[in-house]
Parts: sequence; structure tokens; C-alpha cells
Amino acid sequence: KPSLLAPLGLCAVGVELGIAAREVLRLVRRFRTAKASSDNPLDWFSDAFSALARNERVARMAALECVMWYYASASWRRVPHGYRAFSSHRQSGYVAAVGVMLVLIAVETVAAHLLAARFSVAAACVLTALSLYTILWMIAEARAVVLNPLLVDDVELVARWGMLVCERIPLDRIARVGSQDPAVPKRELLNLAAMGGQALWIELAEPLEVRGLTGKPRLVRAIKTTPDDA
Repeated sequence: KPSLLAPLGLCAVGVELGIAAREVLRLVRRFRTAKASSDNPLDWFSDAFSALARNERVARMAALECVMWYYASASWRRVPHGYRAFSSHRQSGYVAAVGVMLVLIAVETVAAHLLAARFSVAAACVLTALSLYTILWMIAEARAVVLNPLLVDDVELVARWGMLVCERIPLDRIARVGSQDPAVPKRELLNLAAMGGQALWIELAEPLEVRGLTGKPRLVRAIKTTPDDA
């Protein structure tokens, strides 16, 4: 007897492909719109994934993964027209420190793989894969720090650090800039400083809402930076 299983299976596959194509088009449209309105890659991918996931935190975490691959393999950025750029990685030796850590992790990865392989080859491969993934993240973050200096024009300060932080602050909201630590609770501080750099604090006249790793908002009243040209 003839069976309907094959035709129904083909119809189901066709429906699934149609749904997938529709969602991909939505994703691409949102991505292009976000890219035209923002120069922050995290915003591009976050807005795009928001079209698929209603949960903002889920969309942001998925976007962060894409941003990591973007900075690790496809990033090439220039200073926007009209802004003056202030790098934060030269005097602190940030890139050199990351390079030393990468070498140490590579050596540790080889040693850990050889040791774990004596007991379980599968476990050794998992550990090695995690180490390689960590190295990729560190390379992406280092590239993001180099490619995202602080930006200043006649209207605003764009405070940036690595892949995660890009905050636009109108200059009229800045109360003071100096090297003295502000009298502000720790939970209201935003740290954008490179280890080993000379700290420069930016105090705000009124609190600024920023978003953390998961997108949770919080208020900050002072920002710690380490520009090479204080």
C-alpha cells in the first residue's frame, strides 16, 4: 500500500526551512538597522537576537558570543569622524601582559593535556578545547581594547573598554576630571582602567545608567579610566 510518510516528511521539512528562512531574514534586517544606528558591535548583535529571543539577557549573551568571534577574526575599525581618540593600552603594557598570559596558558594547556591523557583521552581533549576557547576570548578582548579607545568631541565622551562597555556621556554631565579617588560608593563606580595604568577619574554631575555583562542596569556616578594621554 502507498505510504503518506514520505510526502508528509517532505512537507514538514519544507515548513521548517520556510520558518528558518523567515527568522534569518528578520535577524539580518534587525542587524542592519542596528548597525546603521550604532557603532557598538554588541548593540548590533543584541538588537538582532532580540528579534528571535524575547528575553533581553538571553539575547545579550548570544550577542556577546558573536562579538567575541567578530573581534577575534573580522574586526577592523577606525576612529569616527569628528572625535579625538585616547588609547588606554600603551603605557600600562596591557597588550604585553596579555601576550605573556597567552604563552603561559599555551604551556599549561600542553602539560594538562599530557597529564589528563594518561587517565582519559576524552577528558584531555575537553580540557584542551576549553583552554583554546579561553585563548580566543583573550585575543578578542585584547583586540577590542586596542580598537576601542576613549572618544571625545565637542558634545560627548564615549567611554569604551573592550567588548563590553560603550557608554555615551554628554560633556555637560561631567562634574570633574582628575586623579583623586572620588567619594563614591564602590557599587556606583565603573572601572574601565587597565592594570598598571595611571588612573584618571571622571565624576558625573548626575548618575548614569549602564548595563553589565547580562544586561542588568545599574547607576554609576564615577568612571575610572587610564588614558595614555591624561
